[in-house]
Amino acid sequence: MRRPLTVLATAGLLAAFARPVAAASPSRTVQVIAPYSLEDALADYAASGDAFASCGEFDILATFEGTVTVTDWGDRMLRHVVFTGRFYNALDPSRSAGRIGNTATWRLFDAAGNWTEVHIHGISNMAVLDDGGRIAIDVGYSAFSLALEQELASAGPEENSAALCEALD
Repeated sequence: MRRPLTVLATAGLLAAFARPVAAASPSRTVQVIAPYSLEDALADYAASGDAFASCGEFDILATFEGTVTVTDWGDRMLRHVVFTGRFYNALDPSRSAGRIGNTATWRLFDAAGNWTEVHIHGISNMAVLDDGGRIAIDVGYSAFSLALEQELASAGPEENSAALCEALD
């Protein structure tokens, strides 16, 4: 029986782009991100002046807690970070918004185990307002080659702290 040419061509393309799969099962660990409270953020801000963002008249502080799930195949590693927290106006902490994040970071390694590329995608920071609205602060996709020391790709909105500043003013 003869197979249609399109089936053979498709199979050939899939084989050409297939990645080698490590023989061993991946290892998986889950790490808890220790809570970083408003008290922690205020103390660090008083000591160093470090803030999540500056809004001119006030700064924004951020809290968080969550998990990091690391899956390692040897030739690549996936770090999946999921967190929640809040954003606060540093001058008036009663003005706040929820904070969520859900990102996946792929790290690729060569045969010698050297880290060659990183690919990051997802929601790095999103504000959740009391009225149910959401502000995407930094989301999207980026890829960077360590070997070439250059960005390979980038997509998504630019960092959007201005909208968060307006919401917490």
